[in-house]
Amino acid sequence: MKALTWHGKGDIRCEQVADPTIQIRRSRMNATSLQKVQNGDIHPSFVITHPAGLEAGPELHKTFRDKEDGCIKVVMRPHG
Repeated sequence: MKALTWHGKGDIRCEQVADPTIQIRRSRMNATSLQKVQNGDIHPSFVITHPAGLEAGPELHKTFRDKEDGCIKVVMRPHG
C-alpha cells in the first residue's frame, strides 16, 4: 500500500509500504467543528480546504505547513 512516510523535518514522502495489521483513524478536527459538521451547521469544506490523493501528500504538507493558498485542513484519499 502507499503511505506518507516521515524522514525528518520537511521530508515527507509517498512510498509503498507493507499493509498494516491494525488501522487506527484519528481526527485532528476539534470536537466543536466536528459537531457543527454533523449537525449540518457548517459544510466540511469550511474546515477541509484541500482534498487530494495520497500522492500529493509531500507537496500538500508543505502547503499546509507554510499556510499557502489559504490551506487550513488537508484530507488525503487513498486513491486520487
